[in-house]
Amino acid sequence: MMLQYLKRIFELWRGYREKRKTRRSFRRASRYCRDDFEYGLLVASTKRKHSPSLRRFARALLRKAENLWVFATRDGVEPTNNQAERDLRGIVITRRISYGSKSERGDRFIERINSVVTTLKRQGKVCLDYLVTALRAWKTDSSTPSIFSKSCYTP
Repeated sequence: MMLQYLKRIFELWRGYREKRKTRRSFRRASRYCRDDFEYGLLVASTKRKHSPSLRRFARALLRKAENLWVFATRDGVEPTNNQAERDLRGIVITRRISYGSKSERGDRFIERINSVVTTLKRQGKVCLDYLVTALRAWKTDSSTPSIFSKSCYTP
């Protein structure tokens, strides 16, 4: 039953993404499926006939229910993590062919630099300009610029 609600929500999403439905009609139609799905979670989390692990799982999903449906309520958010996986693919391949780093400090550096570069690219900002400014700030003991600043590092 729960799976049917999820299938229906994804059918509605595909309709919206393929421009067969408006955003408004998608939101309205998906609201009913989301409500039914969350009600199913509520039932699964309380019924003694269900296993303890299923009840725990349902309670955990209920606590995060608001986060499950961000794609249905906010523009520009996909229902899958495909974008995040695509962002990480190059990093994973580089780590595989270079065998990673040899220290914990090197691992932290790679994580942080990749995070900054990916964030700046997503925002359409110039990475090199930001990194030069950040290094200057570090060398002069001044405050590091924010990667979220709208006023700088744009091409």
